Amino acid sequence: MNNFNTQSILNKLFGNKIELFPSVNELFELELAYLEYKNLSGEQLLERTAYIKTVDNNFSKHYLLYYNNSGKIHANRSSATQAYFEEGQFLPHTLLMDYFLTVGNFIRN
Repeated sequence: MNNFNTQSILNKLFGNKIELFPSVNELFELELAYLEYKNLSGEQLLERTAYIKTVDNNFSKHYLLYYNNSGKIHANRSSATQAYFEEGQFLPHTLLMDYFLTVGNFIRN
């Protein structure tokens, strides 16, 4: 019987130092995450990433900004919206937001 090496594509791209947001599930999001990873230094990556949750077990600024919210962001919202934030599924999913978060990061360099 053949043994197959089944290493994850994410492991091949990012190694074991990077954890993406669980909501990164589109190819274009993966490509943008990889673009950030290859073009930003470690500290810049933690400060500016839109798609990466942790770098070397350190949380990104984006993650901390929304994870440590006071509930005001999702107060008076639907139960689905509240669960979205409570479960950490808060990566912005509008193309406009993705554009400004990613392209804006590189323009500021």
